Amino acid sequence: MNKTALWLFILIPMLFVGCVATTDGVKRSSGEVLPVRLEASPVSDKAKAATVLIAHGSGGVSNGNRVLAKELNDWGYNAVIVDHYTLRGISRHTGTALHGVRGEDRALDNIETARWVQKQPWHAGKIALVGFSQGGAGVLSMIDERIMRNLDYISDSEPNPISVAVAFYPACTISSVPFKPAMPTQIHLAEKDDLAFISACHFHTNHTYEVHTYKNATHSFDEYIAAGAVLKFTHRYDSQVTSESRKNLKRFLDENMK
Repeated sequence: MNKTALWLFILIPMLFVGCVATTDGVKRSSGEVLPVRLEASPVSDKAKAATVLIAHGSGGVSNGNRVLAKELNDWGYNAVIVDHYTLRGISRHTGTALHGVRGEDRALDNIETARWVQKQPWHAGKIALVGFSQGGAGVLSMIDERIMRNLDYISDSEPNPISVAVAFYPACTISSVPFKPAMPTQIHLAEKDDLAFISACHFHTNHTYEVHTYKNATHSFDEYIAAGAVLKFTHRYDSQVTSESRKNLKRFLDENMK
């Protein structure tokens, strides 16, 4: 690991000390409590703002997720990291869809988290969801209105509280790409991804899909992963691609959230 990466690993926890509220469990209208831990980082406790949910990949909540939360705050958005694993006792895994955190399970967690966000004093306006890898599979399930209605996650009386979606290197083999997404959706793909193969992501021509494919980028191109980590996929952190993808993300959010 280079000095910059090491510095980030040390600094990130410090950045969030004292400014993140952690909530265990999200209660549904039925009374069921979902085993979801939330890390909420509002822009301000004195003003309201739109909110972006961050959904982690198969490795669990990462430093990269927390870096993005800080960036979102800087852009004027509240950030809420959705931790699907901790309260379920699930550890990091790669390439396996475990019961409880499959695409449709993650979609339910995210939808109910968004309903929780709507009740918070620091939120006003729209809610977006940004998912990474298997978290991106959760995004693909969530934007499929037919599936969400069939599972009774949304209805005419309880519509989807999320109205903007973004998926980074999504696991399209876990959740299929809907022909017509239910909301504006931005997709970030890595050309050299040998875990979430882009060939499995058959994105159809539709004005609500905005697709960016980054040349020579690998899976998790925006994550620092410790040197020596045993991985089942090729990984290269790419600062240029990360910067480009963040610019695309900010523009998309600004266009669709405000």
